[in-house]
Parts: sequence; C-alpha cells; structure tokens
Amino acid sequence: SADSIDLTVIAERPSIAPARDAIRIGLAEVLGVAKERVSVKATRPEGLGLSGDGVGCIALVVVSGP
Repeated sequence: SADSIDLTVIAERPSIAPARDAIRIGLAEVLGVAKERVSVKATRPEGLGLSGDGVGCIALVVVSGP
C-alpha cells in the first residue's frame, strides 16, 4: 500500500486541469489511499521533443510507502 502518490504530466495538450480531480480520485481508489495523499500536476514542454510537438506525453510518478 502506498502512503502518497505524486504525478506530473508533461504535455503540450490537452490541459489536464478539467480532469485533475477525477484523476486524483481514480488513482486514490485504485491504489487504496486517501485522495488527499494524491498530487496531480502538469507542465508544458514549451515545444521541446515529441511531447512539445503534441505527438505524445510523459508521466512521471513517485509512489512513497512503507
């Protein structure tokens, strides 16, 4: 079981802001943690690489636990 989850999405588009809470709730349910222990944020690559061209996205996740 995880103590906390920190997710960063790197993508030019789409914006995850409208779905941020749904993502937090979904991750919390699947991983069995309180949604307050799940952090979801995003950044834009400013045109760099495949994610900057809008071809793909990158997800970085840190899961902390016992």
